[in-house]
Amino acid sequence: MKSRIAAASLLATVALTAAGAAHAAAPGTVLDPGGGGVLLPPEDPAVTCQRALDEKLAALTAAGVNLGAATAPMAMVDVFCWRPHQSGILYSTAHRGGSGAPAVYGPVLNAYIAQGRHLGTLGRALRDPAPLPSGETRATFLGGIINAHPLYGAFPVWSAVSAQWQRPNVESRFGPPLAAPQTMAGGGGSFSVFDNGFGLSVPALGGFLDYTGLASEGQITAAMSLYASANFAGAATTQSLGTDSPVRFAAALGALNDATTSLSIDNVPQNASVFFFENGDLTGRHVEVSGAPNRGSVRVAALSPWMDNRTSSVLLANHGSASLRLDTAALNTLVQAALDGFDANALAQSALSAADATGSLRWAGPASAVVHPESRTVQLTRTAYMDVNRDCLLFFNCNADGNIRFDVWLRPQIAGPYTVGVDFVSGTATSLTCDGRGCDQRAAMLTTLFSQAGVVPGIVAAVNTALDAERISLTLLSAACNQEVNLRRVNVLPGVVEVVLADTAAAATCAAQNAPGRFDTARPIGRVRNSDGASIVNGVSVVYPRFGGVVVGPVLSK
Repeated sequence: MKSRIAAASLLATVALTAAGAAHAAAPGTVLDPGGGGVLLPPEDPAVTCQRALDEKLAALTAAGVNLGAATAPMAMVDVFCWRPHQSGILYSTAHRGGSGAPAVYGPVLNAYIAQGRHLGTLGRALRDPAPLPSGETRATFLGGIINAHPLYGAFPVWSAVSAQWQRPNVESRFGPPLAAPQTMAGGGGSFSVFDNGFGLSVPALGGFLDYTGLASEGQITAAMSLYASANFAGAATTQSLGTDSPVRFAAALGALNDATTSLSIDNVPQNASVFFFENGDLTGRHVEVSGAPNRGSVRVAALSPWMDNRTSSVLLANHGSASLRLDTAALNTLVQAALDGFDANALAQSALSAADATGSLRWAGPASAVVHPESRTVQLTRTAYMDVNRDCLLFFNCNADGNIRFDVWLRPQIAGPYTVGVDFVSGTATSLTCDGRGCDQRAAMLTTLFSQAGVVPGIVAAVNTALDAERISLTLLSAACNQEVNLRRVNVLPGVVEVVLADTAAAATCAAQNAPGRFDTARPIGRVRNSDGASIVNGVSVVYPRFGGVVVGPVLSK
């Protein structure tokens, strides 16, 4: 049937062309010259889909893959059709012009069914399950992947996290998923547990990964208790904290949202701290409470006027035992150097030539960097002067000269054991001043310049090149420290981007000995510090176990 209709379509096209379309077919029909001018309707989409599924089933059977009999008739679902079988599921978009018919079968099938088939987060299949050199099997879907490991089992990874996890040198470092993504309490989103770390997907933030190490030394399971009154009195709530789910938003604080006066953190190690923010999105003023050794507790009897009755969101940060901390000043220096070496003028000329214009673009001021913990991004801002020369009708020229401000939000990510990279999140190009007859067309020029000429890719590449400069020295340091010093997490905290390099005391000692003065290894016990720089001293105590008993004392360090 397929060959007859295809031949008829071709002959009809030739006949219509030769005859000057004397007997033109009605829209949506095919003229069959062998049928005496009978108009045939186009093939039913259901027939097209059915044939594609049957052909795929035959191909799989010939390849030794037995899906068994169909367990239900084929169903049409908008842009695709599908049919369940005893040992698999077939999909096709042939009726919409798609090619092939991906199937789901083998070790990934049950995991796909468990997450709701095409009605779940993964959506429909895009490619057949494929064996990997590692012995694993990988199936690709519209919204992510399912990875089947011969020992750990088959589990999905949603697209926001899977895009990060499948990067070169990242997947092998984090290992396979150990469970299906779980809903993250508080601010929504989900987290995936890998053999050596966690992947988090948060609405409006996308996906990111935190490495916990081969022995999970970077994993934290802790708790916080919030109280409505001073000295740990009044209404109270206790909630868990962990590296698998570090963010709690206002909804999770319940009645104590904007109503917390005293608090304690429990089982937060000395290498970590908890930030309590004024607003529900990790913004506004905050107070940072660092942990205690030996699974101790840090108790704050009064948050002082600075944060009294203000807490709305909470962030747990694991600083590790050694880290590189890039504060705003250091980030400004890095960004300034990166952008100074970035040839924006060449990109501007390329963009303007597409608009039949010439001109130039040169930086007109220093670059600045602002850290945004709420989105785990760094905002880069810099002003440039744009000179546009363009001829136009009725006027001698359509110049559009003036200053532009570029704002680009980048998210620092682990790009490998020794490399930090940045991903572009969003950006704007704003015309600050404009002089010339072409200013009314400046918005279109900025759109071309910003999105097509490579300004954003150029900025990202420039920053990545600057960050990659540390890769060789870090590789050498890791070799000297028995591979225990490497990139483990990137914390985006108030005013600082922290790159964690070690989680054990031995690794921190080795890093300090081989690169003295380069890394931050200070881990204060029970320090309570406001975002205005002041420290809370009165009413702060550290409670920690010792030799099977409990010792209660004042803060050990500020």
